[in-house]
Amino acid sequence: TLDLAALERAFQDVVHRHDALRLRFEQTPDGWRQTAGPARTVLPLLYDLARVPEPARAQIEAGAWERLHSDLDPKIGRNTALAVIRRGPETEDLLLAVVHHLSIDAASWQVVMEDLETAYRAALAGEQPRWAGPAGSFAAWIAATPRRQTNGAAATEAVPLALPIDHPGGSNSEGDVDRLSVSLDRSKTDLLSRLVPGAFGSGLDAVLTATLAESLADWSGQSRIRIDREQHGRDTDPAEPTAEGVVGWFTVIEPITFESPPVIETDEPQARLKALVDQAVAAPQASVPVKAESGILFNFLGRTDLTTSDDALFRVEAGPVGRTRDPHIPRHCLLEIDAEIFDGRLKLDWHYARTLHDRPTIERLAVDHLARLTVIAEDLTKDQERT
Repeated sequence: TLDLAALERAFQDVVHRHDALRLRFEQTPDGWRQTAGPARTVLPLLYDLARVPEPARAQIEAGAWERLHSDLDPKIGRNTALAVIRRGPETEDLLLAVVHHLSIDAASWQVVMEDLETAYRAALAGEQPRWAGPAGSFAAWIAATPRRQTNGAAATEAVPLALPIDHPGGSNSEGDVDRLSVSLDRSKTDLLSRLVPGAFGSGLDAVLTATLAESLADWSGQSRIRIDREQHGRDTDPAEPTAEGVVGWFTVIEPITFESPPVIETDEPQARLKALVDQAVAAPQASVPVKAESGILFNFLGRTDLTTSDDALFRVEAGPVGRTRDPHIPRHCLLEIDAEIFDGRLKLDWHYARTLHDRPTIERLAVDHLARLTVIAEDLTKDQERT
């Protein structure tokens, strides 16, 4: 059972510690300007469901998520919101924590979780938090790090992909979006995570992107496939400030144009895939504006089941979090694929506009992509057995 007063103080300490959580955005004649202001008070909402019938609990929880999302307003620095779902005296509380994407990315959540643990324990004891080390500044990182921009050659080569559309002329806003999820089992996920680097000389993200290019090429009938790959953006020159331990939104998007099938001397499937993976690895480390318009946006978040110690007070729980985007916002891609490893399973979420594509179309595409990954896992197993 969470102590709400201690939780309020703890989150206040975390917000004060990380300037990205205190950003404000002002529209000026010269464009948008971001500044870090003082911390705003974060009052946790309490939903006591101990005596609420089970069928109504899910609806109340969904409404709580919607309220938290809609309460955010980065113009005035209201970038965080909290609620506590109290499910009964014998059941753990569920903490709903929301941070605006302008202030945080997936890699930052590990930092926030660890700091919240430290601050909450200190608040319970009536003490000041004893941080593991100094917090990095997002504002200082931006000021000291040159912006990476797409060079002219990369922009010319990275032509948009003309995808087949079931309903030409349909609208494409966030309110039109449906999601289709597919996943690999734990054993195949483990095989890919462990053996892909040695077999392909790359990370799993390059293999996921290359197999996606194969599926798109077969579906669209096109030989040149552009995918805008979303990256964490924390790779910096050794002479630049490190982003490690810094909370913020570091995302960059790298356009990759695949030649599929690649020009190689053999038709052996694994060799063709290796050539595609090499194209992904060799893609220029340039970035484009976040609203890239290639048609395909791919993001591998890595392992998202945040690591915690055995005696940790907080752990991540999988489940629906409500609509996280304004339904009126226009989309700048046709398909958005998010991949992550959670609870040992590789999961891929396909986001598409139902006004443009029928669900069976996306199902066939997602299943084809998953089948290619399954074949890789099976081939890696055979290679391992032979050695």
